[in-house]
Amino acid sequence: MKIEKTELTLDTILSQLITKYLEYFANSMSTLDSFKDIFKLSYLKSIEERVAVYRSEAGDGLKSFDGINGESVTKAGIEARLKKYQAIANETIIRFLESNKEQFMVEESVRLTLELKNVSVLYIKVFEFNTETYYLKNRMPFNPNVNLDGMIATIERQVETLKDKPSTKKY
Repeated sequence: MKIEKTELTLDTILSQLITKYLEYFANSMSTLDSFKDIFKLSYLKSIEERVAVYRSEAGDGLKSFDGINGESVTKAGIEARLKKYQAIANETIIRFLESNKEQFMVEESVRLTLELKNVSVLYIKVFEFNTETYYLKNRMPFNPNVNLDGMIATIERQVETLKDKPSTKKY
């Protein structure tokens, strides 16, 4: 498996940041009506729907998703919303948070924070590299885009405490 760091454009970063903030406001205010002069209503509604699914408790199903903005719903509308709800509920998210450090000193403890959704078991593999030996052998700085195929992890952990988390929640 080759791990590559995706280069983000300014547009992508801004889009992700705006979405994060709108999700925060939708979660705290329940509606994004105050932003309708800035963003398309369909975009705001999709964020409200996503947040409604994230907020729903186990067993709530479509309750919090179905009556968004007090609109009446037809059978076709219910089926469309059910598909959207299932797509949101079934999506898997494993995302390293931007607040994580990218480099660590030798012997420094590594602590990373992730955003997870719909992950029942998380497998963690730690690979250690002697960057000094790498430099002496290759006469170039260490390349962090190392192909890990065939390499054996120094440490392997399996986190199973995530099994009881609802698939609609991010944690």
